[in-house]
Amino acid sequence: MNKSKTLNIKKKSSKKQKKLSRQFDDLSNDNLSKSDSSSYTSKFFNKQANKKILSDESEYTILDEFIKRNKQFIVLVLGLPCSNKSEIAKELVVDLGLPILNINNYLVDGKFIDKEVDGVKFKLYEHPDNYNWKKLNEDVGKLKKRGVILYGNYLDIDKIDWKPDVTYFISMGYNICKKKLIEKKLLPYDENDPKVNIYFNKIFNPIYDEIKTKFKINRFFNLKEETTFTDVYNELFDGLIGMINSRLKSGFTPGHKKSH
Repeated sequence: MNKSKTLNIKKKSSKKQKKLSRQFDDLSNDNLSKSDSSSYTSKFFNKQANKKILSDESEYTILDEFIKRNKQFIVLVLGLPCSNKSEIAKELVVDLGLPILNINNYLVDGKFIDKEVDGVKFKLYEHPDNYNWKKLNEDVGKLKKRGVILYGNYLDIDKIDWKPDVTYFISMGYNICKKKLIEKKLLPYDENDPKVNIYFNKIFNPIYDEIKTKFKINRFFNLKEETTFTDVYNELFDGLIGMINSRLKSGFTPGHKKSH
């Protein structure tokens, strides 16, 4: 099998930092005063340590300018299980040099909700009552002014006190997702077990349909069997930089107050 055609390929970062710098150079020429633009140069990142390296001559990108004006930068990557959203979020960490939060880390250990559907009992872990929302909100509050990337399967918009600046949803056909969950033994059933269809039709699908309805999703990615990680990530990254550049050039005012 040609591994470049699988969903699980981890792409190496290429020239994203140069794109950040080049976009900022364009912005500084177009939209900033001479007194400001003279001090705005490029920023480079140490990929291995995931830390920004600032030299005397390279200290600023369009992301820094966006955060300065917007007072925060929150990227939210949601999606179905096994959709590679964690790899996408971690690659953004490498390319943007921002901290990252895994929403699943705020699940209360061992806590679950019993739910019976069509005579079958299920244990639900990713349920609003099973998260430490206070801690998640505190951590986002501490990090958002420097920029933060969050990723996870589930998020309850009614439990958070912050608003993401951009939200991505990584999806796939439910049959593909079902197959992956069973292959990775994340579902305790065989593929032909009738409990699988009950779970997907009565629990799984409604949860993710609700997320897609309640959140303002800036970009959906619907993965196919032949989709490569590189294709998805490059499109996402280019769109993100384009959004930042566009909003800066439009002279936007901060719009991050939470609203549903």
